[in-house]
Amino acid sequence: MFDKKRFFSPSLQFAILLGADPERASRELKESLLFEIKLANASLPREERRNASKLYHPMRLDKVVDFAPIVNWTHYVNTLLTKEIMQVLSSRDFTRNLTCISRFTKGIASKHERKL
Repeated sequence: MFDKKRFFSPSLQFAILLGADPERASRELKESLLFEIKLANASLPREERRNASKLYHPMRLDKVVDFAPIVNWTHYVNTLLTKEIMQVLSSRDFTRNLTCISRFTKGIASKHERKL
């Protein structure tokens, strides 16, 4: 089992040693840790990743765009692949969950952009 305190405390100490404001470092590290936990929870369990039928789902580009609109799939395919190639998702559940997580992180990202 993952021990949050065991991970968080050294990270916070290291950030402070590098000159970070303790309150801001604590807040941002908590946000980062929550994001990483959400990503881990969105992934398939290890046992299910061994099942090839749960890992690969060939789809046409128009279906992938509908399925996971967070990614500009058309640009991705046009940049890296040739026409008429079917896109393969490594995990449909992860991709769907990533779309939901992105809504959570958009607020965090825009909050930090204003500080830059």
